[in-house]
Amino acid sequence: MSEIFFKQLGLPTPNYFIGIGSGSHTIQTGNIMITFKEVLLKENPEMIIFVGDVNWMIACSLDAKKLHFKVAHVQVGLRSFDRYMPAEINRILTDSILDYLFVIEKSGMINLKKEGVFEKKIFFVGNCMVDNLISILTIAYSSNILENFLLRKRNLL
Repeated sequence: MSEIFFKQLGLPTPNYFIGIGSGSHTIQTGNIMITFKEVLLKENPEMIIFVGDVNWMIACSLDAKKLHFKVAHVQVGLRSFDRYMPAEINRILTDSILDYLFVIEKSGMINLKKEGVFEKKIFFVGNCMVDNLISILTIAYSSNILENFLLRKRNLL
């Protein structure tokens, strides 16, 4: 399914697809770690940069740190304050082992400081989601999706 996004947005095809599929958080995390470790050993990157807070992020971050790679994450410090949410656990654990923490909003800075993260590792970068949206507006405006669904052009939200 993700292939259509690469095509529509003119993005290069990724070198690797880590097709893990469904399963419990434990199964997904374990399978990701097994697969991603091989990618790390083959590619030997200078740094791994993550965006998001799902199971793959904690799995890949653990792999990378255990193999002594530098790890950075964009969108750090965001908190729901609900420790029953798996994503919240992923965020807190991952943020605690990162080398570079890229924050997209001020609340992230506050949360990380309260959690005792070393300030020199934290960088405010602004909202990359908004930046990405702005960068693809031309593609969105040239889309024929409305015609495909027999809709009229008007101010839609």
